[in-house]
Amino acid sequence: MEPERWEEKPGSVGRPLDNLMVSIVDEQGNALHAGQVGELLVKGPSICSGYLNDPEETRRIFCDGWLRTGDLARKDEEGYLWIEGRKQAFVKMRGMRVSLAEVEERATAIPGVYECAACAVDHPEVGEAVVLFALTSSATTSQLPSRVVLDSPTARRMTKGVVIIVRDFIGSARRPYLVVDAPSFIEGGNALGARLAAIQGLHPFATETTYCLNVNDQGDLTLDQDRLREFAKDQQDAELLVYGFTSILWNHLVKPLLAKGICLDLPKAWVLHSGGWKRLQDQAIEKALFNDQLVRVFGCSPDRIIDFYGMVESVGVIFPDCSEGNKHAPVFGDGPRPCVVNHIFN
Repeated sequence: MEPERWEEKPGSVGRPLDNLMVSIVDEQGNALHAGQVGELLVKGPSICSGYLNDPEETRRIFCDGWLRTGDLARKDEEGYLWIEGRKQAFVKMRGMRVSLAEVEERATAIPGVYECAACAVDHPEVGEAVVLFALTSSATTSQLPSRVVLDSPTARRMTKGVVIIVRDFIGSARRPYLVVDAPSFIEGGNALGARLAAIQGLHPFATETTYCLNVNDQGDLTLDQDRLREFAKDQQDAELLVYGFTSILWNHLVKPLLAKGICLDLPKAWVLHSGGWKRLQDQAIEKALFNDQLVRVFGCSPDRIIDFYGMVESVGVIFPDCSEGNKHAPVFGDGPRPCVVNHIFN
C-alpha cells in the first residue's frame, strides 16, 4: 500500500502484485462486484499448484488454478483490497471441532485482555492449533510487560498510524532502510514487542532493508562493520532511514564507531530510535549527549535525530520529538493517561 494513499484508502492492504490475479466470489463461486464481501481467490505463477501428497486437500483448496485463501475481502473500482475477516469459523484439533469465536470469548474473560483474535495454524501432532496474537512492551518501567492482543484489522491500523505520523517528520518517500539490529532477531519468531514492532512499523518507508548487527556464539549482538561500511559507501548521498532501539543503537553502533573515530558521512540520514532509555541509566547518558554523539557518527544535522515513545501500549500511536525535544501527539490519538505523560516528560 502506497503511504501517500493511506488517508484516501483507510484500512486497505493495497492492490495485488502485477503477476497475481484476484477474484472475490460468493458461496456459489460467482464473482462479486466492487464493494461486496466474499471469499478471496488468488491465481498466478507465484501460487503453488497444490499440497504435496494430499490430493483431497488440494481438491478442496484449489479450483481451476485458483487458490481459496479462506479470507473474506472486498475491493473497490481501482482494485484496492480490504480484508474483512476469515471464512473459517472452526478448527479441527485432535478430531474435534473447536470454535474460534468461543476461544476468543474465553480469552477476553482473562483479566487484562480486552480484545483478541484467534486463527488456525497447521500442527504436526493435533492437525490444527489455535493461535492468539498479542503485542508485549519492553517492560523497562514496571518490569511487567504490557499485553495488547492484536487482530488483523488492528495490525493494519497500527501500521497506518505509524506511517501517517512519521511521514510528517521525514516525508512519504521510500528510501534505503538501515536497521541497527540482527536479522536473526526478526526471523527468530520473537514475540512482537516494542523493539520488533518499531522495526516492522517503519518498513512501509523502505525500498530495501539492511541489518548491520549479528549475533555471536554467546548470543551477544556484534557490529558487522564491513556490511555497515559498504552500506554507507553505497548510500552516501542518498535520503535514507535508520532505526535502532535506543540502548542497542548506543552500545552496538555509536560507541564502537566513536572508539575508532569513524564517521559514516551520511548527511541525508533520518535516525529514528525508541525505547531502552532506562537501560542506559548506569552509563549516565543524557539525551543531549546521545544526540551529539549520533551526529558525530552519522554526519547528519541534529534535527534529523528523532526519539519517539509509544508503539505498543498505544497500539501504533507514537509520540516523536520535535526539534525542541518535546513529544508530539497526533490529533487522531487518545491523549496519554497522566502516568504516561509523567513517564514521558520526567
